[in-house]
Amino acid sequence: MIALFTWRKILSFAIVSLLVMLALFWLFDTLRSSFDRIVRDNHRQLVNVLSEAAPRERESAEGWVENVNKEFSDADVIYVNGVPGWDELEIIAPSESLRSFFEQSRDSADFKKGFESVYYLENYYSGLSYTFGGKRVSLVFSPLIDDTRYDITGFLVFLMSAEAGRNYSQLLDIFMLGAFAVFVIIYFISRFFRDPVMGYIILGLFIMVGIFVAYPLFEAVRLTFLKDGKFSMDTWKSILTSRQYLSALWGSVRLGLLTASFSTVIGFIFAFVITRTSVKGKRFLSTMGLLPVISPPFSLSLSLILLFGSNGLITKQLLGLKDFTIYGLGGLTAVQTVGMFPIAFLTLSGVLQAIDSTLEEASLDLNGSKWKTFSRITFPLAIPGVLSAWLLVFTNSLADFANPLLLGGSYRVLSVEAYIEVTGRNRLGHGAGLSILLLLPTVTAFLIQRYWVSRKSYVTVTGKPSARLSDLVSRPVKYLLVGLLALFIVFIIGLYGTIVAGCFVANWGIDYSFTLRNITEALERGRKAIMDTFTLSAIATPFAQV
Repeated sequence: MIALFTWRKILSFAIVSLLVMLALFWLFDTLRSSFDRIVRDNHRQLVNVLSEAAPRERESAEGWVENVNKEFSDADVIYVNGVPGWDELEIIAPSESLRSFFEQSRDSADFKKGFESVYYLENYYSGLSYTFGGKRVSLVFSPLIDDTRYDITGFLVFLMSAEAGRNYSQLLDIFMLGAFAVFVIIYFISRFFRDPVMGYIILGLFIMVGIFVAYPLFEAVRLTFLKDGKFSMDTWKSILTSRQYLSALWGSVRLGLLTASFSTVIGFIFAFVITRTSVKGKRFLSTMGLLPVISPPFSLSLSLILLFGSNGLITKQLLGLKDFTIYGLGGLTAVQTVGMFPIAFLTLSGVLQAIDSTLEEASLDLNGSKWKTFSRITFPLAIPGVLSAWLLVFTNSLADFANPLLLGGSYRVLSVEAYIEVTGRNRLGHGAGLSILLLLPTVTAFLIQRYWVSRKSYVTVTGKPSARLSDLVSRPVKYLLVGLLALFIVFIIGLYGTIVAGCFVANWGIDYSFTLRNITEALERGRKAIMDTFTLSAIATPFAQV
């Protein structure tokens, strides 16, 4: 057996890593020096141009310096009239803050060097860093030479912004450390992993999670604690003390509880009938169980409005109801249940298929009733899958945005509130806080599920699994389950049939005459949207499969 970690490997790894670090430091330090040189050249050009253009007369200096400070955002200019060491210096600045800065610093050693340089008709570029207006600046002293080119009438003090250089330097440091970290990790995997390919795959997954999950979540949390660029708890105080937001939180949780419960029950019935009964047409049942997955979320909401809305086909045209409303908790629960029960169905189908049917057959052979076999063998073994399906639907219900936006009415949920905070009120901190608040019910449900599952052991010990599945229900129960599924499937088909019918109706609720105008208008006005949708789907599908 070849040892993965030896002193020779560790020593060579350390030496190579050190050499790479030195090479990266030299490379990025060269880039930093080049950028600093470019910035200094730009500063010199700006200083020379403004020094030549500055008026030498006292009467014109005040208007000129005010215009210059308005025009150039990366530099603040102070006009000083008089010769240092000979005259009483007169400070001309467009703001009191610039004047105060000059007065507070004029007795420093750095300013005295600047005075001496301009006295000898030379520019002085300070090597020190100053802070003005909350930003880092560098100073440049430039003399104002008169027409004789031998004497000065005053000088200019430039406060050149150093923020760009500092930001660029920080960015280079981040890139340098990032490049070194990537090299070290890749080199470490290639040297010390038995299966480097699997190591690279794991590394890629960590990078994807870090970029697309961890970093956005970190930025969202950080944003909630900032106000005007400073640390503040005002966002969370506003969220946690607002009755509107707390009501929306409870609205999301209540909607999630109802949707997850109904969806899990319906999904379990679908999965149970397909995997544990001998009914015919299982392929059709599977298709109906997956049909809502392929449709956009808002299409079911639109269909529900067309059927049960204030001017709906069933509520107004057939039943003549006036006070009935589909908007609110009831309509949202219905449309989310129809749209999300396939999640539970897919999860529970895999769970029930994985349960070895020989256990159930053994129970039936020992004169156990079908109900006792189901309640003591099948369902207990499926509990982890049931809880997982419930949690998945609950999470999707909390995150749903399109359906509450269309069917919510006066019913408040956090997803819509967060959207309004960002787009309507331009309060990114509040929107991020509400989004994070949505994580609390999900995390709580996840911890409860893990605690419940960990209390018991769900293990089957069998020989060779049987391919034959038991019929675990009596004929009346089978007919009851199939009848319930038939009603639900009719409801699903009705929803999708309404969408198709609505495409060929002149004016739903008023004029039900046949027309092709809707299709023509959709293809004309929505052609770009259709192409963009297909393009986005084609690009995202391969990455989602990976």
